[in-house]
Amino acid sequence: MIAHKHRAGVATLVAMAALFALPATSQAALKIYKNNRLVEAGAQVPNVGYGQIELESTAPLLTTIECVNVGFGYSENPTSGTNPKGQILVWWASGHDPTTEHPELSAKCRYVEKGETKENVLAWATAEPELVESLQEALICINPSETLAECRAKEHATEERKVITKVSRENLTLPWNAELVEEGTGNYHVKIGIPSEEGKSCEAAHLSTSEHVPPGCIRVQIIVPQLGLDLPFEGHNNPKAVNGLANGLSPSTWEFEGARSEEPALYYKKNREVKGYTYGSVKILGFEGQELITVH
Repeated sequence: MIAHKHRAGVATLVAMAALFALPATSQAALKIYKNNRLVEAGAQVPNVGYGQIELESTAPLLTTIECVNVGFGYSENPTSGTNPKGQILVWWASGHDPTTEHPELSAKCRYVEKGETKENVLAWATAEPELVESLQEALICINPSETLAECRAKEHATEERKVITKVSRENLTLPWNAELVEEGTGNYHVKIGIPSEEGKSCEAAHLSTSEHVPPGCIRVQIIVPQLGLDLPFEGHNNPKAVNGLANGLSPSTWEFEGARSEEPALYYKKNREVKGYTYGSVKILGFEGQELITVH
């Protein structure tokens, strides 16, 4: 049961690296076109993506975040002749575009927790990993108002305790790998989140809370500083790829339909029973001149 909408991301969640829209009926490998011209094999086509997405998490977390997603990446026709591939190189989610249900225009995401909209809370989504605390055993004073010299001169005035010596963050979880896939005749999707190393998987349900999905997979974090929250989700997405009609005016899109279409969920790293479903639409265009990017 979906408890809550998280419009942002994840993972996806997402800014786009490649556009792969609906091809015709050919059974051969799909090919990317820019303004209806076939892209040369091996040539990387810079893409930009933007749109409002929500991520809904299930119980017991029950949170929803709805954000404008912006991303940058590339797509290409591989020289091997296989289906088009690409990468999401840049991704960020912040701000809110007015909708019929939620008409606010804002620099912050709309954040909901257990059914309650947090009106004055700043929230955003990022590809930054969680903060890492470095701990070390240290002798400290039981009375925090005393100096170490003062308390060491007394009996039972000190104790050994682990203290934080440094707070750091690893590199961004980007890039996320992407590929156009066919799931039934004429039903094309963009698989976002593919391991960079063969033999690995982006499926996060079976991982422990101390493990991460491998590089190439989606890893996003919802940040709500006023509530002291960081909510990491990871895994892979599989939105529909829909061809547009004209550059800029009717661009190609990625359609995230979450649980409604049984798309893969992202998983909450702190409790693998919690799923995060992605909903929304992202427009995909060429970066250099808002070119129409399609696949046939």
